[in-house]
This record gives sequence, C-alpha cells and structure tokens, in this order.
Amino acid sequence: MQYCFFCLLYTISGDIMKTKERKRGISFIVLIITIIVVIILAAVVILTLSKNNPIESAKGARFKEDVRTFQDELALAVSKEYTSAGGHRDTKITTSDFNEIQGYIPSFSEKYKGKFVIQDDELKYTNKVEDNEKEWLDKINVSKYALLPKEYQQVQYIESTGSQYIILGEKVNLINKSVIELAFSSIKDSFVLGNPDNNTGQHTKFSYIFVSLSSTCQWQYKYNEGNTWRWVDKIPNTNIKYKVETFFEPGNQYCKLDDEEIIKTNYNDIVNLPTQLQLFKANTDWSSNVKLYSLQLKNNDSLIKNFIPCYSTSTVTNVDGEMCEKGTAGLYDLVEGKFYTNKGDKTKGDFVCGPEV
Repeated sequence: MQYCFFCLLYTISGDIMKTKERKRGISFIVLIITIIVVIILAAVVILTLSKNNPIESAKGARFKEDVRTFQDELALAVSKEYTSAGGHRDTKITTSDFNEIQGYIPSFSEKYKGKFVIQDDELKYTNKVEDNEKEWLDKINVSKYALLPKEYQQVQYIESTGSQYIILGEKVNLINKSVIELAFSSIKDSFVLGNPDNNTGQHTKFSYIFVSLSSTCQWQYKYNEGNTWRWVDKIPNTNIKYKVETFFEPGNQYCKLDDEEIIKTNYNDIVNLPTQLQLFKANTDWSSNVKLYSLQLKNNDSLIKNFIPCYSTSTVTNVDGEMCEKGTAGLYDLVEGKFYTNKGDKTKGDFVCGPEV
C-alpha cells in the first residue's frame, strides 16, 4: 500500500516537472519570436525614416530652392545681355570660373563652388555634386555639364599600346608651347610629342621631342640642336601621372616637369620645321606605350589646340572626313570642334580608353 502511494506520488511529480519543462520551452520560443518581430519592426522604422528623414528633406528643399534662385538670376543676366545687344548675341555665357559665375548669379555662394558651371546660358552641375544632390537636381530637371558634344564620351585617358599614333595637324613652326599630362604604362623607348623628318624616317630632326629611354630611364628633351640631347636626372615611374610643359623660342627654351623647371637653355639657332606635329610617333617602327590625359598646344599664350581624350558614342566623322564607327577612341579638340583618331596600323587595334569621366 505504501509502495503504491509512493509510485503515485512519483508519477504525479514527474508530470508536474514535464509540464514545467514544456512551459519553459514555450516561453523561450515566444521570447525568440518576440525578438525577431522587434528587429523587423525596427528595420521598417529605420527604412521609413531614412526615406523620409525630416532633416534630409529640409536640406533637399533648401538645396533645390537655392538652385532655382541661381537659375532665375542667370535667366535675368541672359535677358539683360539680349537687351543690351539689341536682341542679337554672338555668344552664349559659358564659364566655370567662380568669380565670373558670381557676376551672373549674385547669390552663388562658396559652398557651391565647383559644383556648378554655366554652359550656353544654362546652369549645369559637375561631378563634384554628392549623390543625394544629384537626385535632387534630377527632380528639378537640372542637367549635368558635358564638356564634349553628345556624340562623344569623355574618358580619363587614351592609351597607346605601341602601334597607335595621331597626326595633330598643326605645323610646328606655328607652335612654341605645349602642356601635356601623361603616364607611362612601361619604361621603354617612348616617343611622345614632336615632328620627325618624314623624308628620312629618322628621329633626329625635331623642333622638340620628349621621350623616356629604357637604357637610361631618364627624361629627354630636344629642340633641334643638331644631335645634342638634353638629359635630365629624373627617373620616370610607371603609372604615375606627370604634367610636362615645354616652351621654345630663340634664346629661351625650357622644359618643366610638374611645374618644376628641369631644363633651361638659351640656344638661338632653332629651326622650326614646317612639318606636322605628331603624337606617339617618330617613324612607322617606333611608337610609345603611354597614357594621355590632356594636351594643349599654344602659340605663346594663345590656345591653338585643346585635346580631350574620348570615344565616339555614335557614327561620326573625324578631322580627315573619314567615317568612324561607334566606340572609336581619339582626341576631341575643343578649339575647333574636330575629332582626331588613330593613324597607325588599324589591324593592331585602337587606343585603349580609360574610365569614363
């Protein structure tokens, strides 16, 4: 009898413990579910606030209000110019200079410097605007500043892989200054800019030449001083962007590297050969492996050519009247509005384009 009582007691206590364990298990599951639900709700709230952030919305409203004010003031300036010119204007307003922009848009402040330019009487934004600002500008139909016509896409550089070159069209005796931004893809015999004697095919008669040689890894500069080369104790590195400026006239010649004068001479007997200036080519067998970021050719301070690396976004005509397919790489001259393309062996490929700008 006592044994049966204890058996019953043990059975009852066992059932109670199991019930408690089940309750403990259920409570733990409920807790996990509650945490998950809270996380989901928090995520929804955060997303909602990020899209409708009152602070961000206020910044956007103020930004768009400022831009509309800029547009109104610019429209007034354009209207005044039309009135002053009797309704006929030869040129439209185009400038990226901060002070000039303020002259047309009085409320244009320092915090917007570099973010906007005026192009053909219109306010345009640049790559310096932030992503959220670009979204706001798109909503009020402000377009991006385009340096080139729509048929061309600007790129950071075009790269010659050793067989591509460009005939720049200008006679060397009309050019006495060049400013070029470049980077060597490899250190080897690399002709950059000059005018070879096409009769002999040699690279000994130049108004000036700028090269890097693998045998010495030094900069060279020549301005038709016989066979005398000017050596510079500056070793060019691969894939480093350099700015090189050259100037020559009788009694005054110099070459600057990143604005540091590395060569200066007073040679008087300069022969300005009336041959066309060429980029990346000395003769048919010797070209360079180099990236070109920009090139300006000047007669003293007068800008003759201003070349921008790009590729065609549709079928276009180059400076020689040749049809170029979509995707053709080359240089677009902002001064004359002409497209210069590869004159090398087309079977060896076109210039390689860098990232889009």
